[in-house]
Amino acid sequence: MRRSAQYRALAQLPPGTAELTSNSITALALEESLLKQWSDFHERIEQFKASPSTREDAERVADYSRDQQFVDSVVDALSLYLAGRSEFDAKFGSYLDLMLIQRGHDEDLVVLQKLASKYSQDANVVGLLGLLHRLRMYNGDERLTPLIELCSTALDQLNQPVDNDVWAQSVGITPTSESWNVGLRLGTALPHFWLARRDELKPEDVSLELLVNPREWRIQVSRVDRLYSAQWRSSGITVATEERRYKALTAWPAIAGQRLFPLFAMRLADFLDVTWTRTAWLTTHDVEVQRPMLLEWLHSSVDDLRP
Repeated sequence: MRRSAQYRALAQLPPGTAELTSNSITALALEESLLKQWSDFHERIEQFKASPSTREDAERVADYSRDQQFVDSVVDALSLYLAGRSEFDAKFGSYLDLMLIQRGHDEDLVVLQKLASKYSQDANVVGLLGLLHRLRMYNGDERLTPLIELCSTALDQLNQPVDNDVWAQSVGITPTSESWNVGLRLGTALPHFWLARRDELKPEDVSLELLVNPREWRIQVSRVDRLYSAQWRSSGITVATEERRYKALTAWPAIAGQRLFPLFAMRLADFLDVTWTRTAWLTTHDVEVQRPMLLEWLHSSVDDLRP
């Protein structure tokens, strides 16, 4: 991999000296010919509300991934991050690893593997969920299969209970009292149908909720016609149904804690053969919410939070 003399000099600085953020990325001593491209790339990313959620979103920046010199510099930037000499926000970072996924050179795959390993070692669930989601956008590329398996395995190993306050802080939710609670509702119909127009729902519509307070977390899913309903808690799963295919508890996706809810939502949708609308309804009590951070956690299943 070619590195500029400026990058080699930067790599010698002590950890923390160089800070790579969405506002200062061009401050890296990159080749002068790349400065305008980095500036333009940053401006393009700033137009987007969150990390890429769909293949269509990802293709809006594919022109950058076809510029070999630019993607070489992205490899350099991510290598600095892996060396502990830089930082970047989650949204901007998601578009950096997307450049490597789209180009898919051998050196790109090596950096992506190191990135997945770092997220796993750091128990960075948000990072792993996001990287896995972007890899799956291009799962027709067999070269990405080992990386998809690596991320999936790492997430399964992190499928463990965590303190509810710790979880809240990790996804941008700050409790302001001891009686806080948070609710997220996904569904096969948009939120306003569940809230004010339930009579317009179809019998086969499905609602999925995550409910968290200081004492417990609960996930529940139900179909409008009551063909099935299920709840997950720390104590396990309960199911109410007369349908044979849904009666076996082991057939349902498993989850041991709230932090893998976005991945669980995807697996549950596959199991039930439904599609969530990608808009979630958020209810809160006595918390402050950083919505961009919460969306980064949810973005494999959700693009928009209401109200």
